[in-house]
Amino acid sequence: RYVESEQSRSETGTPFWRDSLLPDVFVFPPSTKLYNCKQVTDGHLVLQDKGSCMPAYVVVSALENVWNSSSGSKRPFAILDACAAPGNKSLHAASLLAIVNSEMYQRGGDIAPQVISVERDQRRFDLLFKRLQELGSPETPVLYDDFLELHANS
Repeated sequence: RYVESEQSRSETGTPFWRDSLLPDVFVFPPSTKLYNCKQVTDGHLVLQDKGSCMPAYVVVSALENVWNSSSGSKRPFAILDACAAPGNKSLHAASLLAIVNSEMYQRGGDIAPQVISVERDQRRFDLLFKRLQELGSPETPVLYDDFLELHANS
């Protein structure tokens, strides 16, 4: 899952390293062309800038801290990605929650936090749904709706 050394090289010889703040994010030099890289075309790597990776870490870490605190709520929770297409943030949050879920189950918990992705544009919804299916998060609920029209109890 992680690069073993401080710095490694891609199949093309390009150096890369693990980000110092986000442990599952790999950093490549800015001029690196990865769009045709086998890991990307096969869906094993998703290209996303660091700023777009931050929301998933912040939200999942905060929810995990609440769940782990002695006074924290043990109720199920969800992360709502309100304008989700093309799905990179939803995928990232779902992958982080999969780790949290695994840790919770190992400690005897039965809560399964999840990501709910919402998109109101049909074309973008179709893309979002396809990407979540293809890139390993088919269990993520995807709603074709306007986030501003959703009701808390629906």
